Amino acid sequence: MQVSKVPSGKRHSQSGSVIFLTPDTSAATSMGHILRIVFRGKLKFTRANDEGSILVAAIPLGETAPPEYGHLLVVRTHEELPASWISPKYRYIVNLRDPRDRLCNIYHWWCYIKNTNYPPHDHSRAVIAEEFRNRDYSPQYHSRAVIAEEFRKMGIDKWVIWMTREGEVHAADKVLYVQRPYDQILRVIKEVPEQCLVLTYARLCLDFDGFIDRVSRFTGVPVTKPMWEQLECERTENLWENRKWSATAYGRGGDVMPGRYKHELRPETIRVLSKEFEPYLRKMAEYEPDYAHLYLEGLQEEEL
Repeated sequence: MQVSKVPSGKRHSQSGSVIFLTPDTSAATSMGHILRIVFRGKLKFTRANDEGSILVAAIPLGETAPPEYGHLLVVRTHEELPASWISPKYRYIVNLRDPRDRLCNIYHWWCYIKNTNYPPHDHSRAVIAEEFRNRDYSPQYHSRAVIAEEFRKMGIDKWVIWMTREGEVHAADKVLYVQRPYDQILRVIKEVPEQCLVLTYARLCLDFDGFIDRVSRFTGVPVTKPMWEQLECERTENLWENRKWSATAYGRGGDVMPGRYKHELRPETIRVLSKEFEPYLRKMAEYEPDYAHLYLEGLQEEEL
């Protein structure tokens, strides 16, 4: 832990709105929690196109531009980002994760975390029973459970290939889960690069202190000792003790390090995914050079 000072040099106004762009199943909840702690008392945590609550505000993801000041806006990138949301008026914190890992994570999320028809760990049985107590009679829940069972029968190798082939999966689903999250984030980086902080799942896992320091330097917010104490639960070494982490609550499906695809997929499957995602992986290596070796692994050498 290193208590940071307000960095010297270029600073952004702390009252200006920040837009956090993140794919699902990419430590989005952990990163959101980190940002809430950093911006507490400075920016209002607000979800775009999501249900609000007593504790969390919500705002439509529409053509109307979001508030210019006072908000930390969380945008899940499976939705189309209107042009009015891309402007130098805002600061952007963007989250990127190796798409090969992310596709594995989506498989586990669908099969095990998003549904309950598997034997949960004893410590989470009561939580799951309560959460889904009234969903057994819901047609939507039955539909999801049936889908999850079919995915489990397919197995992870066949499923990830199926998700990347337009002839085998509905084109809209491929765009939603596979392409759009990366297309949206790369578009924002290209259009307003000076306003963007690129954060990655790899840095969160492998350099937690550096991850927090980057947030502090970009936002101009010093990270105090009390803030560090609140942030420690999101450090990878502590996640399995964090009962709010989804994989802890549901008993399986989570991971805490980049590269899960290398342990879960066959070599021939990895080759297909590496070729499919090569443009995204090369861009990630460009924007996050410290971990370029992770993204470029398995790609063909570019011709000179």
